[in-house]
Amino acid sequence: MIFAHLNKTINDTNDLNAYLASNLPEVYDLYNGDYNVILREQEAIEEFILTKRAVAYEGLNFDLNYNKAFLSLLVDFATRLGFSFCIHQLVNVIHRQNLTLGSRLEAGVEYLLAPSNKKLLECFSSVCHKLSTALIEEEETLQKTLISFANYYGKVVRDTSTLFIHQFLEQVHTCKNNDKGHFLHHPFIDGLLQINPFELASSYSYVQDLVEHYLGRPSLQHSSATILQMEFGTTYSIALGVGPYNFQKNI
Repeated sequence: MIFAHLNKTINDTNDLNAYLASNLPEVYDLYNGDYNVILREQEAIEEFILTKRAVAYEGLNFDLNYNKAFLSLLVDFATRLGFSFCIHQLVNVIHRQNLTLGSRLEAGVEYLLAPSNKKLLECFSSVCHKLSTALIEEEETLQKTLISFANYYGKVVRDTSTLFIHQFLEQVHTCKNNDKGHFLHHPFIDGLLQINPFELASSYSYVQDLVEHYLGRPSLQHSSATILQMEFGTTYSIALGVGPYNFQKNI
């Protein structure tokens, strides 16, 4: 339990810097690991972001790559888990330290900072543009882009109503029909659209289940979820970047 350990042992910036200098790969491994493991740490992650800002991570020397990478990982954790209030804390640090995020992380920050359900949907085009930019300029494969979009959809499914979910899905179909947001044509997105959030009591878990399936990991608690059987290992899937492989660590 990495973050539970950090919450108990990190008392100031020096403590955290010493830990990260030697142990950052452990944090990467947690993020790149099974979602079930991340869920077991979600309360500790939230506690760390909210309580260790002033005493620890805000004062890190972000000229050091491992410290900057750690802050990016905290943003990644917050977007995967849908921690809007945590994003506020992290963005404050980013602005105060004059740091910049890549387009993919900026997309997650944008929708998590949306102050209302209406705004959450209104940023759809901007989020898709940022994810498309990330795919062209930052990412080596589609994987992170697709997972980031799934997190966005999961946020809508978990925190809004059927009206807003329907409007979101309409925007996805419109973009696909207009040939915009090329990553939206990926089979993984088709799988997301096959999940019926109006009938499933725990539809957010089904979204995460599909993510785990795409990454080649065991299902979550809803093993009976209907999941599109995506192509792995075919010429088409290789060209699109489909397949179970680890996240790149060059954030």
